[in-house]
Formats: sequence, C-alpha cells, structure tokens
Amino acid sequence: MTDKDILRLEKSLFKLEFMRDRTYLDRILSDDYLECGKNGKLFGKQEVVEELTALSEDRPIKIYNFSAEQKGNLWVAHYITLSGEDRIFRTSLWTNDGVMLFHQASKLSIDLKLEEF
Repeated sequence: MTDKDILRLEKSLFKLEFMRDRTYLDRILSDDYLECGKNGKLFGKQEVVEELTALSEDRPIKIYNFSAEQKGNLWVAHYITLSGEDRIFRTSLWTNDGVMLFHQASKLSIDLKLEEF
C-alpha cells in the first residue's frame, strides 16, 4: 500500500461505478466503520452504504492538499474538499489492506492555498 493507493481509494468513493457496488463498499469499509460528517452527525457502515448506493451520478468532489502517512499498520490520510464556499478538512484511517476504519469531515475556518490532486 502506498499514498497513491490511498488517494485512489479515496477518489473511488466519489465515482458512481464504485459507490453503487455494494460488494466493493462492503470490502473497503470496515464492519465497524464510523464516519463523522461535516454536519457533525455520526454514521455507521450501513448508513453510508445506503446513502452511497442511492446516488445516481458521480459526486463532483475534487481533492486538494492530499497527504497520506503510514503509521504502523494504519494509514492516515488528510485532504481538503470544497462544499460551496466552505473548505472541508477530511481525515481517513485506512488499514494496510485497503479497508477504511474511520472518516471525519470538519469545516475549516482558515484560508489555505489549495493544490488539486
């Protein structure tokens, strides 16, 4: 697993072909997956799978300022996305086997230079 693999996995969750594939989502989201959305609500794996599989088109999300660092058996990924005028700082925890354990999205209150990945 490399940082490029983590970026590819993150981007796959924005593409309809992967978001509508329950087998794929079941494989890359841990059974005890937890997400803290930008709205501050917590979601488990089933809620996220239901939400993603209900979509009818790619999510128009671009990744900025991406970084991923291996920490033992885990990868910690950080990046920024835009939601209207808001900049959303995202953090994901991935296993070396390409399984996401956790994701959090938080609104940034600072202005950063953005580099698209």
